[in-house]
Amino acid sequence: MSGRPDAERGSATVWVLALSGVLAVVGLAAVLVGAAVVARHRASGAADLAALAAAVRAVAGGDACATAAEIARANAAELTDCAVGAGSVVDVEVSVPVRLGELGVFSATARARAGPVSPAGLPVGREASDARRQRAGADLAQFLEERRPLPDVTVVADDDVHDPRYPGVPHARRAARRQPAA
Repeated sequence: MSGRPDAERGSATVWVLALSGVLAVVGLAAVLVGAAVVARHRASGAADLAALAAAVRAVAGGDACATAAEIARANAAELTDCAVGAGSVVDVEVSVPVRLGELGVFSATARARAGPVSPAGLPVGREASDARRQRAGADLAQFLEERRPLPDVTVVADDDVHDPRYPGVPHARRAARRQPAA
């Protein structure tokens, strides 16, 4: 005899089964949360792209919301709200469906706003005057129509500045901020 009463025989099996069940539930919950997070990121990306495309179309004088809907659809999302404000500032909201197993189908939503930036650095939002907003939109439309080439820019991470693959690439270091005295 092992010194154990027969009443405890097989109790380790019960504990292993219970622990396996708990681990399975925790794993399933992690997968569902992961799916929801991925859907939220997809919705955010689709909203950003739709807002940018709609703002460009609004400046050019086209149907901005139709462009936003097309871009959202291309990113497996549905445009749920679109508004073009003064100065060709576009607000969009998109929704991405996410299936969470037996819990059903839910939707992840995201909002984005995009619009032209004034070349003179003047604000384009609510605090800007209508004349400034119209001028900024006209400047962007002219830039887009002329299709001027963008200047060549090389972006290098600070760690790669001395890499031989990037000879002669200038870089700027961020100035260290002084902390206020305590």
